[in-house]
Amino acid sequence: MKNRLKKIAKIVLSKSFIGSIVFSSALWLYTTLNSESSAHLNVPLKITLPPNRAIENDINKEISVKVKGSGWHLLNALYFNQTNQCLIDLSGENIKDSIIELSRSDFMKNLQSMNNLEPLDIEDPKFLFVKSGKVGQYSIQVEPDVIINPREGFMVVGEIVTKPDLINITGNDKIVRKILNWRTKKLVFNDVFEPLAKVVPLSDSLKNIIKLSDNKVKIVADIQKVTEIKLLDIRIKFTGSDFPKDHKIIPSTVSITIRGGIDQISTFDRESISAIINTADIQSDSLGFLTPKISVPPNIKVLSIDPPFVRHVKRTSVNAEKRF
Repeated sequence: MKNRLKKIAKIVLSKSFIGSIVFSSALWLYTTLNSESSAHLNVPLKITLPPNRAIENDINKEISVKVKGSGWHLLNALYFNQTNQCLIDLSGENIKDSIIELSRSDFMKNLQSMNNLEPLDIEDPKFLFVKSGKVGQYSIQVEPDVIINPREGFMVVGEIVTKPDLINITGNDKIVRKILNWRTKKLVFNDVFEPLAKVVPLSDSLKNIIKLSDNKVKIVADIQKVTEIKLLDIRIKFTGSDFPKDHKIIPSTVSITIRGGIDQISTFDRESISAIINTADIQSDSLGFLTPKISVPPNIKVLSIDPPFVRHVKRTSVNAEKRF
């Protein structure tokens, strides 16, 4: 039994056996690709209207076509050919009705670049209703749909900016007049440790209905190394009415620890940071403790205040003080 298994293994592993398998597979593949067969092909659908009309309803982006041809041509159409399309050109038509009905025959006669394939039938859709209306054009804001995950120890400083920040959209007036902004495609950038400037595509979710003046924009983001600093003796300021007579705040200064980007921290003005108490809070205080409100420039985070609260006392006599 063992000898028989060894002989079988020897035959299977022999070069001649492997060569015959490869040759047989190649012959089968060649024969299959040269024989004629049918397949279903998804073909992009494009409809052009007169300059004063625009599509209003959501229509198919593709049509499904049953085609016949050799295996080679089917393989090319399914995986390599990017030029086939169904182009229905109505730009020269005088369209009076708001609804246009397209049938199977319209799709069949407007197929292009099928490359040695014979269209047999339209599988889906069998017919299509296209609703059109007056064209409108508006300038709207571009919104970045971008997530930036900085490397550990770095941070995004400020907002993500798009250049340009406005684009023109053209389409059916009933639709485009309701659109207030246009987003980029959703993208995520990880492990970012330096200023970011990337060209990104805009969303094409309504490409069959709305035309954009730009298909891409540049996003710009400032990435800086994180740093922290403690600011000593920030004097407490008072807002509102006049400071109440015979009242006292102890201490009169606080220390503040802040975090931000290294470039921002190294260049900020100390005077742009303040500790504030409203005099109305002093007059209504019944506990004897108040917490100053800290005002800092944008993109700077307050980590701690020392002390976290201040004492509020009122002089009741020359030698005595009352704490609320």
